Amino acid sequence: MSIDLFVFAGETSGDVHGATILKRLREIHPKLKITAVAGPKMRDIGVDLFMPMENFQVMGYSAVFKRLPELIYQFKKTLNFILKEKPKAVLFIDFPGFNLRMAKALRKKDFQGKLIHYICPTVWAHGKNRVYTLSATLDSLLSIFPFEHKYFEETSLKPTYVGHPLIEQALFVAKPEDKLNLDTKSKEKPLIGIFPGSRTHEIKQNLPKILQSCEIFKSNNPQYLFVISVAEKKLETHIRKYIQQSNLLLDKDIVLLSSKENLHLMSKIDAAIATSGTITFELGVMKVPTAVVYHLSPFNAFVARHIIKIRMAYYCIVNIICNKHVFPELYYLDFVPQKVASTLHQLCQEGSYLRKNSIQGCLEMLKIMNSEKMPSVVVAKEISSLIYETTV
Repeated sequence: MSIDLFVFAGETSGDVHGATILKRLREIHPKLKITAVAGPKMRDIGVDLFMPMENFQVMGYSAVFKRLPELIYQFKKTLNFILKEKPKAVLFIDFPGFNLRMAKALRKKDFQGKLIHYICPTVWAHGKNRVYTLSATLDSLLSIFPFEHKYFEETSLKPTYVGHPLIEQALFVAKPEDKLNLDTKSKEKPLIGIFPGSRTHEIKQNLPKILQSCEIFKSNNPQYLFVISVAEKKLETHIRKYIQQSNLLLDKDIVLLSSKENLHLMSKIDAAIATSGTITFELGVMKVPTAVVYHLSPFNAFVARHIIKIRMAYYCIVNIICNKHVFPELYYLDFVPQKVASTLHQLCQEGSYLRKNSIQGCLEMLKIMNSEKMPSVVVAKEISSLIYETTV
């Protein structure tokens, strides 16, 4: 049985995006034959499973080293399968460390099908040499940020801006009248969201200072309740430990909530403190005034600036998109609890410059992003046109 499309999703976000795209593709072509490395979301919609996505999930350098022979075997197995079955197209979703190597290996083996990569690697932050690898191997690069095309101006590859999948997700966020999973007393208080990161080292580096900032803020704003978004259950132990070491009381001053409710939480909060990362884009989409923080040791700051040579006017993605300060960035030497608390206070004040600037900037970002686009529809049509060599 011939395959129309082979899809590779190597992590949870890719599985979520892939499932949405494949649903749209099936609406266009109900009989499309799809085989995939897939997670639970994609498996639920009924693809032919080549290998579970979980086989590729590894956390930390030591774990990668230990599993290296297994990962190499899986890489070769996937490569040989694609070469043997000759699908009309291969869709790589994010996961650039693996996917760029696979695309390069397929081209080296003279694979004739279309190679499509969805979610452009962050060539604008680091890995700029990847621009030339992408250009030499791909037929189509589907970009989620409108500014990414400029990094490919000197290449033959012209990325297609399709819109950001999170904006599409936000359209289905819980209605404002729906209730958060908080106790009755907590629901009566104004809320501030705390998004400390999704990895153990981020929690360890950033949460203690964030909690110190919250203590200072709380002393002048006792009415507020802090809600910490917990990305994974295993992180809860670390988060509770740091709260116990602070002067904040769990369930009185601060509560925990699963990150599964992030968009719903963002629709309820007055402001936020967030560790720099993808979460700041989500907060921008939901128009939440946010203080963006990130701890760097002097050594890591030196490496970033002088070895890796990361030099950018802005580091928060909302600010990068708008090319100006929308969210205050408090990194490295600026990540001081007193300064964060003062910034948060201003972000909560109706009519303050920081609050008005943040909200207006979020609206500008959504306009720049052309937020009326439905990315899954655009991506499905692009893939369909490449498979069938015709415009849908």
